[in-house]
Amino acid sequence: METLRISATANGLNYLPEYLADTTGLFCDAGLSVTARACDPWTGVLDDLASGDADLALGGLWVPGMYAGTARALTVICQLNHQAPKAIVHRGAPDAFTLGDLAGKVVLAPGIGGSAPYAVTAGLIREAGADPDEVTFVRDLSTPMLVELFGAGLGDAIILDLVSALELEATGQGRIVFRNLEQGGIMPNSVYYCRTDRVEELRDRFTRLSAASTPRCSACPRHRRRRSTGSSPRAGRARTSGSCATPPVR
Repeated sequence: METLRISATANGLNYLPEYLADTTGLFCDAGLSVTARACDPWTGVLDDLASGDADLALGGLWVPGMYAGTARALTVICQLNHQAPKAIVHRGAPDAFTLGDLAGKVVLAPGIGGSAPYAVTAGLIREAGADPDEVTFVRDLSTPMLVELFGAGLGDAIILDLVSALELEATGQGRIVFRNLEQGGIMPNSVYYCRTDRVEELRDRFTRLSAASTPRCSACPRHRRRRSTGSSPRAGRARTSGSCATPPVR
């Protein structure tokens, strides 16, 4: 059994294929002993790669993209998913909501772990023919803080992972008006990346990890629900199961 050490930017639905591969024994079947930890702050993944404490980092594609052409040589070896499981919760939105209805509104966009909630939403607004500059975004604060402030009356809408959005909707403080999984389209999202100088050394293990991480999620719903519920103890089974009804990873 060969080992792979992963440093992730967080724990969350974005990384569901990895959790599935772990709990269903797919890594073990591939001859891999995989250990993973979430870094706080998330930039610790870069420190772990540099020191050799991690073989792989798991996070947004934008990180290795930002470092392209710099002295910190990083190589993406596998895409873990093809959509961002985010949703917009809005209070007082019209029944026939469109992203253009966010014009003139205050939208909370948690981003302590990165700018994706804001950046992806702004891009979708632009693709819908509206102007994101007409939306006031409150950015770069933690999800728990902005959820609390939303409950206290700050903002008209908030961007959340789907589990948190379903939880918030269940409290009656707003309703989900937009789901990236249904309306956001395909996008490169979470990837595994490593130091470029270690690609050849670890190529065989990376190949087995990639193959084990990308079966169809629908193939093992029982394991999926158990793992997702276990990783989110505050969420009810119906909400976590609903949040996992994602298209297959490609």
